[in-house]
Parts: sequence; structure tokens; C-alpha cells
Amino acid sequence: MLNGIYRNPTGVYFGKDVELNIGNKVKEFSNKILLHYGGDSFKKYGLYDKVVNSLKAASVNFIELGGVKSN
Repeated sequence: MLNGIYRNPTGVYFGKDVELNIGNKVKEFSNKILLHYGGDSFKKYGLYDKVVNSLKAASVNFIELGGVKSN
């Protein structure tokens, strides 16, 4: 077996209007991401548009994968 280190740090951002700045947070790590989400509520309540606009404003390219089922 090879020796190694696996790190998977996770940040959880929450609070009023944090989705409006998520593009800048993502940009700190990458300029290309996979945007995956479950059902229609992400779009129905307007969160999708806010996140996508923030990603585009930060010049983060993304590929979408909707309809992800929970385990």
C-alpha cells in the first residue's frame, strides 16, 4: 500500500444573502465546477438564479447536473 494523506475540507456558508457571494468563494478554489442539485425547489424558490448569477459574475464555469437523488 502507498503512503499518503487524504484531505477533504468542507466549508458551510449560511445566513442572509450568502448565496449572492458564493461565486467569489468558489473562485478561490477553482474556475470550473459541477453544480449538482436535487429537485425543483432549488429553481422554484429562486436560489438557482442567485447562485448561477453569482458564479457567472465571478467567471466560474459550471456544468449542471440536476435531479440528483438522495441516498
